[in-house]
Amino acid sequence: MLFLLRRPYEYKESFSVNPVCVDAYGTNSLGCRTSHNTNPCGLRFQIRDNSGNIRTLNINVRRASGNTWGANLRTNTGTFNRAFARATTSYTLQLAANRTSANISLDRAHHNANMRIRFRQQNNNGTWGAWQWGNLGSTFRRADHSAGLTFVPYNNAIQVQFQIRGAFTNMPNTPTRIRNYTVTVRRSAFNLNQQRAIDLLASSFGYSRQALINTMMDWWGLSHADAVRAVDSVNADWNAQAVLAAQWIWWSGMPRQQLINALIAEGFTQAQATHAANVLGVPLIAPLSAQLNEVPAETVEARESARAALQEAIEQRNQEEARVEIR
Repeated sequence: MLFLLRRPYEYKESFSVNPVCVDAYGTNSLGCRTSHNTNPCGLRFQIRDNSGNIRTLNINVRRASGNTWGANLRTNTGTFNRAFARATTSYTLQLAANRTSANISLDRAHHNANMRIRFRQQNNNGTWGAWQWGNLGSTFRRADHSAGLTFVPYNNAIQVQFQIRGAFTNMPNTPTRIRNYTVTVRRSAFNLNQQRAIDLLASSFGYSRQALINTMMDWWGLSHADAVRAVDSVNADWNAQAVLAAQWIWWSGMPRQQLINALIAEGFTQAQATHAANVLGVPLIAPLSAQLNEVPAETVEARESARAALQEAIEQRNQEEARVEIR
């Protein structure tokens, strides 16, 4: 048997043992020292039988890279508790109270490293649920990934874990070196009533401050004080809400003053109602043939039906689990 050593590309006679030939039943061994870089160590075994035929076996030896560092941790919203340092593997991302989504990205420091992402959600009792794989599954890929949190619950944190595996460890039967970077995502202090107010304001109906307070009292049995506290804590844009409400109320035959009066009846101020009329470009006087004394019944029915569906949707939403999309 003849041993040859290649490092990195050209085969040479071994410098650790002299090339030797032994009889057909003999065995021998050779050591190969490798590094973390991209160049493998090559071993070639040549076996000659009694007839002089030679069979060659080539073996490339690669060592699992220790370069499992991450780089450039970033997000499109919120604030990290510390600046990224590759030796630090635990971070907290704080989102605004009314922010329900975020995108978190982490790069691989080594271009040949592999990455995958998993996540889990905190339970109501403070413990953590089981780790889940995103839509890309548990396969390591030689690519940078990001975690798109499409829904972050108001009362439970989410942990996103970037797992980076060293270069060349995607081959079978090789050792693995994995470094975990964990990001805990939290929303600022928020309670259920505040979340309900946010969800109502995010709908297309448009609520005045007083209408929102009344709705929360009617739908969820809140006291006036609790409803006021929740509504005033979310910093709503009442001008924008007036425009949404006007889009439900106004039709082509409604004159400007009638729209303003209808919005004031909904609880908006004179200034807010006027702003909505200006945004919609409602004429001062509508044609007599198109004027009506009240909002059409079908418009009122459609609005109330849609509001009832909204109440059910909000209750379901506040029981939902986190949703994460891996890209």
